[in-house]
Amino acid sequence: MALFRVVFAFVVLGGVVCLPRRFLFQDRCTQDPETGHSHINHPDNGPTDYDVDMTCKNGTIYWNYPTGTIDLHFKGDHAFTVCFLDDLGADYLQFTDITRPGAPKMFPAFERDDPEKEYCVTSVNNILVVKMHAPQQTYMASLFYHLR
Repeated sequence: MALFRVVFAFVVLGGVVCLPRRFLFQDRCTQDPETGHSHINHPDNGPTDYDVDMTCKNGTIYWNYPTGTIDLHFKGDHAFTVCFLDDLGADYLQFTDITRPGAPKMFPAFERDDPEKEYCVTSVNNILVVKMHAPQQTYMASLFYHLR
């Protein structure tokens, strides 16, 4: 009976502690396919386009069970740079700057041994399009971004 009480208390307290975190940090600057705050579809065949909210100067992109391709569109009023930093599992994804037609530029892979390494990409005519591709499905990937 004592074991049941300990397990029950752990589950209840764990839910109470985790629940507010979800509501506090799931804001409009969190791009998450699993929330109602923003919706990134899991593509079946072709890429899915997603417009990133440019009023956010920084945020997090979550992709649960990534598979296929998502094109992230950043559209600003002036020239800008977007910097990306791996949070969790982004080293399993491939990132390509496809802003310039006919001249895609692939990012170097995120390094597990250098978690503070940022990759920055500059807009062209106030637009930036970054292709996120998951060559194989994983559990989750997330990365931080910030605008300069």
